Amino acid sequence: RPTVTERNLLTEDMMVAVHANSPFGASEEPIRLDALAREPFLMYQPKTARYFHDLALLTLQRGGIEPRISQYAGQIPVLLSLTNAGLGFAIVPASARHFLPEDVRLRPIDFEGMQAKPVQSTLSLVWSSATTNPVPRRSVAPSSQFSSRLNAGRTPS
Repeated sequence: RPTVTERNLLTEDMMVAVHANSPFGASEEPIRLDALAREPFLMYQPKTARYFHDLALLTLQRGGIEPRISQYAGQIPVLLSLTNAGLGFAIVPASARHFLPEDVRLRPIDFEGMQAKPVQSTLSLVWSSATTNPVPRRSVAPSSQFSSRLNAGRTPS
C-alpha cells in the first residue's frame, strides 16, 4: 500500500444556513440545533457528497436531533439555493459565506450550549509520497495561500 503525504489547507466550522426571513435569520446569535428540530432540513446526497453528508449527520447527532429531510442535493451551492427559496435549512462549512445567495444567512452552531464538541470540515492536499511528479509539491504554496485568504475571510481571487 503506497504511503501518502498530506497537507491540511483549511479547517473550518460547520454552520447553519437559514433564510433571512426565517425566525433564525435576523439574529447573529449561535443557533442551538434543537431549535431547528421541526424545520425542514436540506441534506447532502449520500453518494455524491459523502464527506459533507457524514459531517452534517454528525453535527445533527451532536445536537441531539433527528432531521426532517425535505430535499437532497450534491453540492453546497444547490443547498444554499434551496435555502434561499425558503425550503429549509442546511449545515454548510463556514467558507460558504463567499457565495451566499442574497437572502441566506450563516449562523454559528451553539455546540457549547448543547455541551457537544464542535464539528469542523477539513480540506487537505494529498499525494503519493513516492511520486516523482513535481506538481503536488509545487501546489502546496499556492494552495496554502488560497486557504489563508479563505481563513482570513477574504474572497479568494
